[in-house]
Amino acid sequence: EDDKDEKVTVSCEEVWNRGSYENRGEDNFSVAHIRIVYKDYHLQELILNLLYSTTNVFCYSIDKKASAIFKEQMYNLSQCFPNIHIASVEYQVDSAGHNMDRAFLSCMSLIRKIPHWQYAITMQNHDMPIKTNEEMLAILKVLNGSNSIDLVQPFSSRIPDDRDWSFKALQLFKNTSANDDRVLQITKGNVGSVHSRQFVEFLIDKINSTTFLSRFDKVIYGNDELYFPTLNADDNVGKFKMHEKILAVSSFASCYSHFYRHNTCIYGYKDLKVLKNDRHLFANKVLPSVDYTGIVCWAKYLAHRATIKSHEQSIPLKIYANMPAVRFNKKRTFWKKNLSKFNCATGN
Repeated sequence: EDDKDEKVTVSCEEVWNRGSYENRGEDNFSVAHIRIVYKDYHLQELILNLLYSTTNVFCYSIDKKASAIFKEQMYNLSQCFPNIHIASVEYQVDSAGHNMDRAFLSCMSLIRKIPHWQYAITMQNHDMPIKTNEEMLAILKVLNGSNSIDLVQPFSSRIPDDRDWSFKALQLFKNTSANDDRVLQITKGNVGSVHSRQFVEFLIDKINSTTFLSRFDKVIYGNDELYFPTLNADDNVGKFKMHEKILAVSSFASCYSHFYRHNTCIYGYKDLKVLKNDRHLFANKVLPSVDYTGIVCWAKYLAHRATIKSHEQSIPLKIYANMPAVRFNKKRTFWKKNLSKFNCATGN
């Protein structure tokens, strides 16, 4: 409950006593976790504890509508660790997706200046990890620089009726000489995604998002599902393609909790048996107000799993290594010259 959550004190000593933050991680491979948050401080601290390592990076973009107490809690938390950062700009984010991309980009701009991390993962307030940090690192390594951004055809009703979608009209590139008559192909995907460092640097260093995002402000619902997928998918832009979604599982064949929000299952303790065997990195979503027992039970399971030596070796990495985009990247020089021969369905 919100009133109980607001009573959670966030002195560094209390934070350190509530969790274990001794995981050193890996010196040569780490992840930047980006979360847009607005409530349920205790859940944010719990997830931080599950994913924490001294070499990972954590950036929180706080929704402008969050309570003053929640903001204070998050800022206090950031003072306890050198690798936790708060985006300097607060955006008014809503469930329809408005300002979601700007909030993510605010964190990306911040972490762009931090060296050493190889992948950035974008998440929302109630996304729950279903893999340990070690398991995530093992999976991300085999992606070989590929992104994991879900790509599907967008609903025509969600594309603004602007006639000119050329690079020139969008002023898409910061280098204006690249803004020619090529037309940007709009693609839809999910908010939660895995972004390679190369892609994040490309977005921050090369792309001017102003006109693109302003046009999609007109979209009533789902405008947050278009920016990153489009720039990932268009062959004329960055060619960072990956069609397989490994980040977040948003629904199962059966929702054992029988709770839904926007047609998305709210996972509870009855769903945990399915989460144990799922190949995704996160579950979207959990709500403390619906089933906090399930959240605590899962967190205890994941924390225990992380203590088992070499537990990440049980992950079937071939599933991820055989994804078409990963196989493409392994021989990218050849396939770029022979693109018509590559089978996107099989990776051959």
